[in-house]
Amino acid sequence: MVVAATIGIIAKWSKLNERSTFVSISTSGYSIGAIVASYASPLLTTSKILGGWPSTFYIFGIAGIIWCLCWCIVGSSDVTNNRWISEFEKESIQISHLTEMQNAKVHTVLWKELAMSAPVWSICIYLIGADLGIYLLSTDMPIFFETILKFDITMSGVLLSIAQTASFITIIFGGVVADKLINNTEISKIVIRKMFACGGKYLILNIF
Repeated sequence: MVVAATIGIIAKWSKLNERSTFVSISTSGYSIGAIVASYASPLLTTSKILGGWPSTFYIFGIAGIIWCLCWCIVGSSDVTNNRWISEFEKESIQISHLTEMQNAKVHTVLWKELAMSAPVWSICIYLIGADLGIYLLSTDMPIFFETILKFDITMSGVLLSIAQTASFITIIFGGVVADKLINNTEISKIVIRKMFACGGKYLILNIF
């Protein structure tokens, strides 16, 4: 649900020619969280703060509550309801959306055809597989480092954070490069986004 809500907000907040960059920046937050958690969790686990390992749940839980409160204060569904955005930025986004609406075609949602669509099911299978692979790496890599390579828990966290850093860099640059290709080449937007969505995750999973 978080991903679906994020995409909905991006559609209202980004210009048409900056969608890939916006998506990459917003989704890079998952990697940033993983980097911080991979490095901080071993330190908290081996410390005496709040009983050691329970501190990871308390501290990250409190951080999540604080982030939620900040989001409720700063965030909004669209640019028209936000008091923090400049008038220039608001107008440029609204003009971009107006152009998009003029060129858009209104289609009736055919739910039965959507549920039976092979591309829809392929996207679902792809996302499940990609997330499963990343989560398995995040949980099994520390075990591999400790049991096979004999690294301590702190070193395992550092190495795991390096892998997540590579993921973060790939996501950020991937979105920027994708927008450049969409705006400056004749390659189809769908083709470019498929290439970067599949190629980026495949690269990360195979290197790390």
